[in-house]
Amino acid sequence: MRQILRKIVLSLAVLGGALLLMGSSIAPPIHFEPTLSWSRSGKHIVFSVGYVGAFVVDPAGVHLSTIPRHAPLGDGFGAGNATPSVSPDGSRIAYVVRESSSATAIETAAIDGTGARRLTVYTDIDNDGSIDKHIDMSPVWSPDGNRIAFKSSRSESRWRFRLFVMDADGSNVQALAPSVSLESEIPGRPPAWSSDGRWLAFLGEGEGNEERRGQEGGFYLYTVRDDGTNLTRIGEVRSSVMPEWSPDGSLLAFVSAESGEGAERQSVLYTVQPDGTGPTRIGDGVSAAAWSPDGAWLAYSRIEEEGPATYVVRPDGADLKLVAPDHGGLVTWSPDGSEVYVENRQYAVRRDGSGLRRHVSEETHDLQAEYLTAWSPDGLRLAVLAPGDGAVTLYTIERDGANRRVLVRGTANRFVAEHSGWYEAPRNLAACSEGLIVPEPEAHPGLVEDCKILLALRDALIADGYVDWSAVWPIAAWQGVEVGCPSRFRVVIITAWKEAGPGCSSPYRVIGLRLSSLRGAMPPELGKFLELESLTLGFPEYRRSSDVLETIPPELGNLAHLKELQLSGSRLSGNIPKELGKLGELEEFRLYFTRVSGNIPTELGKLSKLKILHLLGNEMRGGIPPELGDLRHLRELEIAFHHSAGTIPREFGSLVNLERLSLAEVHLSGSIPPELGNLVKLKTLIIGAKDLSGAIPPELGNLANLEVLKLIGSWFDPDSRLSNKLSGSIPPELGKLTNLTELWLLSSELTGCLPASLSGQLTYLWAYVEYCAE
Repeated sequence: MRQILRKIVLSLAVLGGALLLMGSSIAPPIHFEPTLSWSRSGKHIVFSVGYVGAFVVDPAGVHLSTIPRHAPLGDGFGAGNATPSVSPDGSRIAYVVRESSSATAIETAAIDGTGARRLTVYTDIDNDGSIDKHIDMSPVWSPDGNRIAFKSSRSESRWRFRLFVMDADGSNVQALAPSVSLESEIPGRPPAWSSDGRWLAFLGEGEGNEERRGQEGGFYLYTVRDDGTNLTRIGEVRSSVMPEWSPDGSLLAFVSAESGEGAERQSVLYTVQPDGTGPTRIGDGVSAAAWSPDGAWLAYSRIEEEGPATYVVRPDGADLKLVAPDHGGLVTWSPDGSEVYVENRQYAVRRDGSGLRRHVSEETHDLQAEYLTAWSPDGLRLAVLAPGDGAVTLYTIERDGANRRVLVRGTANRFVAEHSGWYEAPRNLAACSEGLIVPEPEAHPGLVEDCKILLALRDALIADGYVDWSAVWPIAAWQGVEVGCPSRFRVVIITAWKEAGPGCSSPYRVIGLRLSSLRGAMPPELGKFLELESLTLGFPEYRRSSDVLETIPPELGNLAHLKELQLSGSRLSGNIPKELGKLGELEEFRLYFTRVSGNIPTELGKLSKLKILHLLGNEMRGGIPPELGDLRHLRELEIAFHHSAGTIPREFGSLVNLERLSLAEVHLSGSIPPELGNLVKLKTLIIGAKDLSGAIPPELGNLANLEVLKLIGSWFDPDSRLSNKLSGSIPPELGKLTNLTELWLLSSELTGCLPASLSGQLTYLWAYVEYCAE
């Protein structure tokens, strides 16, 4: 088994908590450990960080990619992929995908992240007809690359597992040991193939050991042939030390958990043949062990009365040699087998016990026990995945511990290749014209400029969030970036065969930006995207009064071709810039749940093409400007949950194309303008204002298409009881609303009765009056 499987988990606190809670409160959590390995060619380093994601980086630290390409990252709790396993030929990677809060699946992708292919299906139908969700995990390639072994809860409860194998394309799934429940920890230890691919070793549960499960014992080592025959229980083991195959696959080394004096349990190192015969006791009190690359020696560490110590020994127990007194813990070998490393490679010693030296100098870096390490195939460099101050770092060092080269830096949800230059403006800007990000840059000069703008403002915009804008793939594949033909240049092309097809009379540009969970500023450079047609930005997570709030830059008014603008999040404050009134092509403007205050600019009344205006959950004050009545193309107008004041403008009667008008939780007074009866296309009318007074205009009976009418007070003021101050008699003209299905009239001061014609058509009614007599 490779060194990666013996390493201690990176601190979950450092990684933002790589924990996924299952759907059931009694299901155990999924703790996906970080992983680190090299491809056989040495051209790629593959690593993962919990449920943040799986990554591939080159040894130069220039090209970093997610696995699969463009996969979204998780936050340590879900969404990101985990536990990548590289095929023997280095061409593909198998990994775990979280499908839901209670299910995972296995996929493969090419080493460059392309060609993702789902291998396992995570649901089936139980006997009672309900859908059963599964956990498929721990994929491990066979030595010939033709099959994948994995653990699955299929046909079991969600937290009990069996060992399965399948072909590399996901076909021919077979349970190898259906009678054995694997260890219940999630994900626990992966199964291990012998080097010849004929055997698999795995940990299973033993009867009567439930009280020790996950401790010094509680699990048994099993072996089974690759066709499911010769299932053998070898013995009880320490769950913290995974058994390892010898390089030729002829022996297994494992640390048992045997009964000792009193309640203590001894850790004893054994070697054994795959079928369980020929067990050989090697040493007592062992905490870690490792095979030499040629399989001729075993190194192991133990705690003695004088302290830790490290030994080497033949697989049959002969030629025992103390090589490193006073040093123990994790033990590994140099790639050529000439030295043994102890204390997670901080020290090295020759196999004969001579030449004890510090492997990694204190000046270079001090490896710690929780770091993951992996040798390059040529044995010249060591990759190290290390936690830092709230971050993760991947670096390499040479065999003597010198020449530390950082490849990747990251927080819990953002990783950057150190030498790509993608976080350094203006150094990164030149890449926009090199032909990879923008194909044929000479033909698309505007797109080159858009690329430079994105990179120049990226860190200001995303702060410590994550946006996957990388030189590894073209700009059209960047997260949240839409590249295409500006709508004013779209044409229909007639081919020689007289077939119509879409075309463009202009080079492509960035026409859309859609980013959420942003934590940085909204830079004024956004106003430089000359062909931008859609802009959606979300700035959530305002938590403390000391948090820095962001404002809407007036430069957005320069986006002359913008059709859609949506801004949201509690980190936004300030005013709506009056410059937005210059957006003559704007059709949709949405401002959701921000701390934006001030008045609604009268300049919004100049947006002659506006069809949707939503101002919801903000802190604006002042009246609703009558200039909004000039928006003759408006179909939806919603103003809700802010501190506006004043009256409903009579000018709203000019909004003849309006289909939805909602003025909810607005501090409005006065009466309902009778001019609203001109809105003959209106389907929904909601007015929620506790100070609303006067009579219900009979002109509302002209709204022949009206389906929902709500005249209420406040949802959130307990003193209002949802009521307003409307008075007078209910106009009989409401009986002409033949399409009305929902009616709320919440005022105790209304008199009269509801038109009897409504009694047979309303599906919902809330009013303090009854129907008129027939």
